[in-house]
Amino acid sequence: SRGGFRFKWPSLGRMGALLQLGLVFALIEVSAIIYNKANLFFLQKYAGAAGVAQYSVPWQIVDGLSAIVSGLLLQSVMFPLFVQLWEVDRDKVTQLAQDASRWLLAIALVVMFVLFIESDRIIALVYGPRYPEAPWLQKLLSVTVIFAFMHNLAALLMISMRLQRLLLIFYLCGLAFNLVWCSLVIPRAPLMGAALAMVLTKGGVAVLTVSFCQRRLGLMRTRPLLQLGLTVLLGALLYLLGHGRLPREATEVLALAPTLVLGGRWWLRGRKLS
Repeated sequence: SRGGFRFKWPSLGRMGALLQLGLVFALIEVSAIIYNKANLFFLQKYAGAAGVAQYSVPWQIVDGLSAIVSGLLLQSVMFPLFVQLWEVDRDKVTQLAQDASRWLLAIALVVMFVLFIESDRIIALVYGPRYPEAPWLQKLLSVTVIFAFMHNLAALLMISMRLQRLLLIFYLCGLAFNLVWCSLVIPRAPLMGAALAMVLTKGGVAVLTVSFCQRRLGLMRTRPLLQLGLTVLLGALLYLLGHGRLPREATEVLALAPTLVLGGRWWLRGRKLS
């Protein structure tokens, strides 16, 4: 150009690579959208609008909490760090991923417990008494919280490692399973089938992505897993001891106390090390 600036068009090979990359991410998004919504189409057919409403009420609560953590913590904070550090300090990525995984597991366990044990109150408070099936559906769907937290972490790690094509294969496997399940089970048991479609699909995709990252990075260390396992067992014991003897709220606080104490110890230890 006259001003000395010349725009350089990307080469055809470069453009082709970018288009292929964009197509992979588009297919990942489309696969996720379909397997998150397919059960609603089957549910509408076999249970009508009333069935869709009973399912959608707890799913909006459960999925909304998962999306908040995924969006605020993982995508906005952790993912840029993973991408930036992967090419220069992979050991640092591993350390960050391990720290993130233990905190996500602890938070997921607390959120799952609250969603499960307080399902009747949460549904009544947010949506009122018109959804009698929603509380037990929320109990079942609460399991997806831990799957969503850990899968989202593993998926962002795979993208940071430039393994989005393998991630797409995992999503397509989940989509195929979801469609087969919905077509076979929902006609026979609409509400249960729709809820299990989401639980099993998210669980299956999470197993694929997390197990891959576990082999590649050692995503979850043994010691934090044992600590969390012991706190869950202790919390369950305290809940059983207090159930029927103490007020409901006090029993729930007792059940959560071991995990919250462990989280406090992790926090204090992290501050000392920093």
